[in-house]
Amino acid sequence: MARRGGDNRAFTSPHGRDLLYARLVLEAMCNDTTEAGKRFAKEREDLYLRWHRLIRTIIADHGGDSPFPSIESVDEVLDYLEWHRKSHVYPKPRPLTSDEQNCLKWRTEIALEATQEIFINLGRPSQPQDWDGTEGPWSAWEEVSTYLGHWGNEPYHNANPNSKLKQSARRHGIMIEYRKEIATSDDDRPVLMVNLNKYFEGEYPNGATYKDYMKALDVLLEDVGGKILWRTPVYGQPRGTQPLDEILGVWYPSHKAFLALRDQGKTSEENFRLRSLAVESAVIHRCPEDGIPKP
Repeated sequence: MARRGGDNRAFTSPHGRDLLYARLVLEAMCNDTTEAGKRFAKEREDLYLRWHRLIRTIIADHGGDSPFPSIESVDEVLDYLEWHRKSHVYPKPRPLTSDEQNCLKWRTEIALEATQEIFINLGRPSQPQDWDGTEGPWSAWEEVSTYLGHWGNEPYHNANPNSKLKQSARRHGIMIEYRKEIATSDDDRPVLMVNLNKYFEGEYPNGATYKDYMKALDVLLEDVGGKILWRTPVYGQPRGTQPLDEILGVWYPSHKAFLALRDQGKTSEENFRLRSLAVESAVIHRCPEDGIPKP
Protein backbone atom coordinates (compact mmCIF):
# COMPACT_ATOMS: atom_id res chain seq x y z
CA MET A 1 0.00 0.00 0.00
CA ALA A 2 1.47 3.38 -1.01
CA ARG A 3 0.56 6.73 0.46
CA ARG A 4 -0.56 9.56 -1.80
CA GLY A 5 1.50 12.73 -1.45
CA GLY A 6 5.14 13.54 -0.82
CA ASP A 7 6.64 10.27 0.48
CA ASN A 8 5.54 7.33 -1.65
CA ARG A 9 7.35 4.54 0.19
CA ALA A 10 5.09 1.50 0.43
CA PHE A 11 3.53 0.41 3.72
CA THR A 12 3.67 -3.31 4.36
CA SER A 13 0.58 -5.22 5.41
CA PRO A 14 -0.43 -4.60 9.08
CA HIS A 15 -1.58 -8.22 9.50
CA GLY A 16 -0.33 -9.64 12.78
CA ARG A 17 1.13 -6.33 13.96
CA ASP A 18 0.22 -4.37 17.09
CA LEU A 19 -0.57 -0.66 17.47
CA LEU A 20 3.04 0.24 16.64
CA TYR A 21 2.18 -0.09 12.96
CA ALA A 22 -0.81 2.23 13.33
CA ARG A 23 1.38 4.78 15.09
CA LEU A 24 3.92 4.72 12.28
CA VAL A 25 1.18 5.25 9.70
CA LEU A 26 -0.23 8.17 11.70
CA GLU A 27 3.20 9.76 12.06
CA ALA A 28 3.78 9.47 8.32
CA MET A 29 0.43 11.13 7.60
CA CYS A 30 1.12 13.93 10.09
CA ASN A 31 4.50 14.62 8.53
CA ASP A 32 3.10 14.77 5.01
CA THR A 33 3.95 18.22 3.59
CA THR A 34 1.50 18.14 0.69
CA GLU A 35 -1.72 20.19 0.76
CA ALA A 36 -3.68 17.04 1.58
CA GLY A 37 -1.31 16.29 4.45
CA LYS A 38 -1.62 19.81 5.82
CA ARG A 39 -5.42 19.57 5.75
CA PHE A 40 -5.26 16.24 7.58
CA ALA A 41 -2.94 17.69 10.25
CA LYS A 42 -5.24 20.70 10.75
CA GLU A 43 -8.36 18.53 11.05
CA ARG A 44 -6.58 16.18 13.44
CA GLU A 45 -5.49 19.10 15.65
CA ASP A 46 -9.02 20.57 15.71
CA LEU A 47 -10.48 17.16 16.60
CA TYR A 48 -7.90 16.63 19.34
CA LEU A 49 -8.59 20.05 20.92
CA ARG A 50 -12.34 19.45 20.83
CA TRP A 51 -12.13 16.06 22.55
CA HIS A 52 -9.49 17.30 24.97
CA ARG A 53 -11.87 20.08 26.07
CA LEU A 54 -14.76 17.62 26.38
CA ILE A 55 -12.77 15.16 28.51
CA ARG A 56 -11.45 17.95 30.75
CA THR A 57 -15.03 19.13 31.35
CA ILE A 58 -16.15 15.60 32.23
CA ILE A 59 -13.24 14.95 34.59
CA ALA A 60 -13.60 18.35 36.30
CA ASP A 61 -17.30 17.66 36.90
CA HIS A 62 -16.39 14.26 38.34
CA GLY A 63 -14.14 15.59 41.09
CA GLY A 64 -10.90 15.35 39.10
CA ASP A 65 -11.10 11.63 38.32
CA SER A 66 -12.03 9.93 35.09
CA PRO A 67 -15.57 8.50 35.37
CA PHE A 68 -15.13 5.97 32.56
CA PRO A 69 -14.79 2.39 33.91
CA SER A 70 -15.24 0.92 30.43
CA ILE A 71 -15.85 2.04 26.87
CA GLU A 72 -19.39 0.61 26.99
CA SER A 73 -20.33 3.11 29.71
CA VAL A 74 -19.42 6.28 27.80
CA ASP A 75 -22.96 6.99 26.57
CA GLU A 76 -24.38 6.45 30.05
CA VAL A 77 -21.81 8.77 31.64
CA LEU A 78 -22.39 11.50 29.05
CA ASP A 79 -26.14 11.27 29.64
CA TYR A 80 -25.54 11.86 33.34
CA LEU A 81 -22.93 14.59 32.95
CA GLU A 82 -24.97 16.63 30.51
CA TRP A 83 -26.68 18.00 33.63
CA HIS A 84 -24.88 19.91 36.38
CA ARG A 85 -26.85 19.11 39.52
CA LYS A 86 -27.13 20.96 42.80
CA SER A 87 -29.10 20.12 45.95
CA HIS A 88 -30.99 22.64 48.06
CA VAL A 89 -32.49 22.11 51.52
CA TYR A 90 -35.73 23.91 52.33
CA PRO A 91 -36.94 25.44 54.54
CA LYS A 92 -33.59 26.79 55.74
CA PRO A 93 -32.35 24.40 58.47
CA ARG A 94 -31.63 25.75 61.92
CA PRO A 95 -28.02 25.63 63.18
CA LEU A 96 -27.14 22.72 65.43
CA THR A 97 -26.37 23.26 69.07
CA SER A 98 -22.91 22.38 70.41
CA ASP A 99 -24.18 19.09 71.82
CA GLU A 100 -25.87 18.23 68.50
CA GLN A 101 -22.70 19.08 66.55
CA ASN A 102 -20.59 16.88 68.82
CA CYS A 103 -23.07 14.01 68.50
CA LEU A 104 -23.16 14.43 64.70
CA LYS A 105 -19.36 14.43 64.48
CA TRP A 106 -19.08 11.36 66.71
CA ARG A 107 -21.70 9.42 64.73
CA THR A 108 -20.39 10.32 61.27
CA GLU A 109 -16.84 9.33 62.24
CA ILE A 110 -18.04 5.95 63.50
CA ALA A 111 -20.23 5.44 60.42
CA LEU A 112 -17.38 6.32 58.03
CA GLU A 113 -14.92 3.99 59.77
CA ALA A 114 -17.47 1.16 59.81
CA THR A 115 -18.42 1.56 56.14
CA GLN A 116 -14.77 1.55 55.06
CA GLU A 117 -14.08 -1.61 57.06
CA ILE A 118 -17.19 -3.38 55.75
CA PHE A 119 -16.36 -2.32 52.16
CA ILE A 120 -12.93 -3.94 52.43
CA ASN A 121 -14.28 -7.07 54.13
CA LEU A 122 -16.84 -7.53 51.34
CA GLY A 123 -14.09 -7.52 48.73
CA ARG A 124 -14.60 -3.91 47.54
CA PRO A 125 -17.81 -4.49 45.52
CA SER A 126 -17.96 -2.09 42.55
CA GLN A 127 -21.37 -2.66 40.99
CA PRO A 128 -24.39 -4.95 41.21
CA GLN A 129 -24.42 -7.98 38.97
CA ASP A 130 -28.17 -7.72 38.54
CA TRP A 131 -30.54 -4.81 38.14
CA ASP A 132 -32.29 -5.66 41.38
CA GLY A 133 -29.03 -5.85 43.34
CA THR A 134 -29.47 -9.46 44.42
CA GLU A 135 -25.75 -10.26 44.12
CA GLY A 136 -24.52 -10.95 47.67
CA PRO A 137 -21.62 -8.53 48.30
CA TRP A 138 -23.19 -5.57 46.53
CA SER A 139 -26.58 -6.13 48.14
CA ALA A 140 -25.02 -6.29 51.61
CA TRP A 141 -22.86 -3.23 50.96
CA GLU A 142 -25.78 -1.16 49.68
CA GLU A 143 -27.97 -2.06 52.65
CA VAL A 144 -25.30 -1.49 55.31
CA SER A 145 -23.91 1.75 53.84
CA THR A 146 -27.42 3.21 53.48
CA TYR A 147 -28.27 2.34 57.09
CA LEU A 148 -24.99 3.74 58.47
CA GLY A 149 -25.38 6.91 56.42
CA HIS A 150 -28.83 7.53 57.90
CA TRP A 151 -27.63 6.65 61.39
CA GLY A 152 -24.64 8.98 61.16
CA ASN A 153 -26.76 11.95 60.07
CA GLU A 154 -29.62 11.29 62.48
CA PRO A 155 -28.76 14.23 64.82
CA TYR A 156 -29.12 16.65 61.90
CA HIS A 157 -32.41 15.12 60.72
CA ASN A 158 -33.81 15.12 64.26
CA ALA A 159 -32.96 18.81 64.58
CA ASN A 160 -34.65 19.61 61.25
CA PRO A 161 -37.46 17.07 60.88
CA ASN A 162 -39.37 19.12 58.29
CA SER A 163 -36.46 19.83 55.97
CA LYS A 164 -36.73 18.59 52.40
CA LEU A 165 -34.17 18.21 49.65
CA LYS A 166 -34.74 19.76 46.25
CA GLN A 167 -32.44 19.10 43.31
CA SER A 168 -31.90 21.64 40.56
CA ALA A 169 -29.97 21.18 37.36
CA ARG A 170 -28.57 23.14 34.46
CA ARG A 171 -27.19 21.74 31.26
CA HIS A 172 -23.51 21.92 30.26
CA GLY A 173 -23.13 23.83 27.00
CA ILE A 174 -20.41 21.56 25.65
CA MET A 175 -22.55 18.48 26.33
CA ILE A 176 -25.47 20.08 24.52
CA GLU A 177 -23.29 20.69 21.46
CA TYR A 178 -22.05 17.11 21.59
CA ARG A 179 -25.62 15.80 21.67
CA LYS A 180 -26.58 18.08 18.80
CA GLU A 181 -23.77 16.67 16.72
CA ILE A 182 -25.15 13.19 17.32
CA ALA A 183 -28.65 14.35 16.42
CA THR A 184 -27.53 15.92 13.13
CA SER A 185 -25.34 12.99 12.09
CA ASP A 186 -26.35 10.16 9.82
CA ASP A 187 -26.53 7.87 12.86
CA ASP A 188 -29.60 9.53 14.42
CA ARG A 189 -32.42 7.11 15.18
CA PRO A 190 -35.56 6.72 17.34
CA VAL A 191 -35.00 6.78 21.08
CA LEU A 192 -36.94 5.97 24.25
CA MET A 193 -36.51 8.44 27.10
CA VAL A 194 -37.48 6.94 30.47
CA ASN A 195 -38.46 9.74 32.87
CA LEU A 196 -38.24 9.12 36.64
CA ASN A 197 -40.30 11.91 38.22
CA LYS A 198 -40.79 13.10 41.80
CA TYR A 199 -43.54 15.70 42.04
CA PHE A 200 -44.14 18.37 44.66
CA GLU A 201 -46.27 17.21 47.57
CA GLY A 202 -49.97 17.04 46.75
CA GLU A 203 -49.54 17.24 42.98
CA TYR A 204 -49.53 13.59 41.93
CA PRO A 205 -51.83 12.19 40.68
CA ASN A 206 -54.76 14.58 41.07
CA GLY A 207 -53.15 17.99 41.53
CA ALA A 208 -54.29 20.75 39.18
CA THR A 209 -50.75 21.76 38.20
CA TYR A 210 -49.77 18.15 37.48
CA LYS A 211 -52.80 17.69 35.22
CA ASP A 212 -52.08 20.95 33.38
CA TYR A 213 -48.46 19.89 32.93
CA MET A 214 -49.44 16.52 31.45
CA LYS A 215 -51.79 18.25 28.98
CA ALA A 216 -49.07 20.70 27.95
CA LEU A 217 -46.58 17.85 27.60
CA ASP A 218 -48.91 15.95 25.26
CA VAL A 219 -49.22 19.02 23.04
CA LEU A 220 -45.45 19.58 22.97
CA LEU A 221 -44.71 15.93 22.19
CA GLU A 222 -47.17 16.00 19.31
CA ASP A 223 -45.32 19.02 17.89
CA VAL A 224 -41.97 17.17 17.80
CA GLY A 225 -43.44 13.82 16.73
CA GLY A 226 -43.03 12.07 20.08
CA LYS A 227 -45.53 10.28 22.30
CA ILE A 228 -45.88 8.76 25.75
CA LEU A 229 -45.88 4.98 25.27
CA TRP A 230 -46.63 4.12 28.89
CA ARG A 231 -46.72 5.55 32.41
CA THR A 232 -46.81 3.88 35.79
CA PRO A 233 -47.05 5.03 39.41
CA VAL A 234 -44.26 4.07 41.82
CA TYR A 235 -45.36 2.38 45.03
CA GLY A 236 -42.03 2.57 46.84
CA GLN A 237 -38.43 1.41 46.88
CA PRO A 238 -37.86 -2.13 48.21
CA ARG A 239 -34.14 -1.38 47.86
CA GLY A 240 -32.36 1.94 47.47
CA THR A 241 -33.32 5.51 48.37
CA GLN A 242 -34.69 7.25 45.28
CA PRO A 243 -38.20 8.51 46.07
CA LEU A 244 -40.35 8.66 42.93
CA ASP A 245 -44.01 9.18 42.10
CA GLU A 246 -44.20 8.22 38.43
CA ILE A 247 -42.17 6.72 35.58
CA LEU A 248 -42.95 7.63 31.97
CA GLY A 249 -41.66 6.00 28.79
CA VAL A 250 -41.54 8.69 26.08
CA TRP A 251 -40.75 7.74 22.47
CA TYR A 252 -39.13 10.18 20.05
CA PRO A 253 -38.58 9.59 16.33
CA SER A 254 -34.98 10.83 16.72
CA HIS A 255 -32.55 12.48 19.15
CA LYS A 256 -33.07 15.64 17.13
CA ALA A 257 -36.78 15.56 18.02
CA PHE A 258 -35.92 15.27 21.72
CA LEU A 259 -33.55 18.24 21.50
CA ALA A 260 -36.30 20.24 19.77
CA LEU A 261 -38.49 20.20 22.89
CA ARG A 262 -37.19 23.64 23.86
CA ASP A 263 -37.52 25.11 20.36
CA GLN A 264 -41.31 25.14 19.98
CA GLY A 265 -41.93 28.74 20.98
CA LYS A 266 -44.82 29.41 23.39
CA THR A 267 -45.68 25.71 23.54
CA SER A 268 -42.24 24.98 24.98
CA GLU A 269 -42.39 27.95 27.35
CA GLU A 270 -45.73 26.87 28.81
CA ASN A 271 -44.64 23.23 29.15
CA PHE A 272 -41.44 24.05 31.03
CA ARG A 273 -43.19 26.66 33.18
CA LEU A 274 -45.68 24.06 34.37
CA ARG A 275 -42.91 21.48 34.73
CA SER A 276 -41.04 23.75 37.16
CA LEU A 277 -44.20 24.08 39.26
CA ALA A 278 -45.11 20.39 39.28
CA VAL A 279 -41.83 18.43 39.20
CA GLU A 280 -39.62 18.52 42.28
CA SER A 281 -36.88 16.38 40.72
CA ALA A 282 -36.46 14.22 37.64
CA VAL A 283 -33.94 11.87 36.06
CA ILE A 284 -34.14 10.96 32.37
CA HIS A 285 -32.54 7.78 31.02
CA ARG A 286 -31.80 7.47 27.30
CA CYS A 287 -32.68 3.97 26.10
CA PRO A 288 -33.00 2.16 22.77
CA GLU A 289 -36.52 2.46 21.37
CA ASP A 290 -37.06 -1.28 21.88
CA GLY A 291 -35.21 -1.33 25.20
CA ILE A 292 -38.31 -2.24 27.18
CA PRO A 293 -40.02 -5.16 25.40
CA LYS A 294 -43.73 -5.51 25.36
CA PRO A 295 -45.18 -8.33 27.54
